[in-house]
Amino acid sequence: GQSFAGQSDFSAALYYFTNGLTFLGQDSWSNDHLLCLELYQGAILSSFALGNAADVDRYAQKVIENAAFEDTLDVQVVVLKSLSLLEKHKESTFRGVELLRRLNFELPLAPSSEIIGHAMASVATLTSRYPSDRIANLCQDKGSKDDPKYTAIRVADAVTT
Repeated sequence: GQSFAGQSDFSAALYYFTNGLTFLGQDSWSNDHLLCLELYQGAILSSFALGNAADVDRYAQKVIENAAFEDTLDVQVVVLKSLSLLEKHKESTFRGVELLRRLNFELPLAPSSEIIGHAMASVATLTSRYPSDRIANLCQDKGSKDDPKYTAIRVADAVTT
């Protein structure tokens, strides 16, 4: 499946990933966690590339139910993007905010004008320290998957696009 996904043949990739899933046994998540995660992630990404949101959600639920929270973040970002493409913006936003909270990024439920003003001033202060081309490069930088700030940015990006 991975070689077909690398060639952008997502129909073939999905075929092989889903066939791999059929060979998994009852205790597969405990016996071969990494294989399960790779097969499901491949099926999720292939389904997303093919525009099949129902399968994205179905496969993602299996990962969310069986894997550690940290191992589900890539999958949950794809789910958020899938919801946005389906124009389920409210659900995408709620799920994205919940993910951010689980990553210890607290967002006030009803921010006051003072909080918004302070946040805008902080952003202005931080961005004024760097030339705009450096800020643009930082925004495009993939960062480290282990960095919670990077993950939070990916979640927020998935909710807003």
